[in-house]
Amino acid sequence: MQLIFKYILDKCIAVTLIILLSPLIILISIIIKFEGPIFFIQPRLGKNGKVFKCIKFRTMIINADNYIDVKGLPTKKRVTKFGEFLRKTSLDEIPQFINILLGQMSLIGPRPTLVSHWARYSKKQKKRFNMLPGITGLAQVNGRNNIPWSKRIKFDLEYINKFTLWLDLIIFIKTIKKIIFFTDVVIDRNSNKVDDLKK
Repeated sequence: MQLIFKYILDKCIAVTLIILLSPLIILISIIIKFEGPIFFIQPRLGKNGKVFKCIKFRTMIINADNYIDVKGLPTKKRVTKFGEFLRKTSLDEIPQFINILLGQMSLIGPRPTLVSHWARYSKKQKKRFNMLPGITGLAQVNGRNNIPWSKRIKFDLEYINKFTLWLDLIIFIKTIKKIIFFTDVVIDRNSNKVDDLKK
């Protein structure tokens, strides 16, 4: 019953926030459009490992991945000035409310991961896909991108095993606090520091 209520609540919250934030969404879209495409759309793994298109506001320069290994160009330089602001405030995540309306994501849950990571998860770790991925989750309020991936997965499994709507509320409140105080915000790509999954 809690999962059913969570599903309904997700849709209601997503619709409400899209309406309330519509002026901000329009403003952000206009600013980004001056430099190129508004959205960054990337295939991600959802519930049961099903692939879906995760939507975010674009925060990087055009063709940013072409400059990953360019000598003398720090990762941070691939992020636009406005994109850095969006990341620090988590406003780049707003378009994922569309993913919630499409039934691909939830407000709270394990973060959707790259498709290429599926083969790197153990059987136990793949249990993190038993629930819809979320915009925020237990791992995000306990270190976000500053903790190793294996530890994030442990938080994801803990969330799934202990799921209650009360836990969702606690995570939501902690997320708001982190957004307000810009806690654990990572602008640079730090995969080499936190990637401890099997190769």
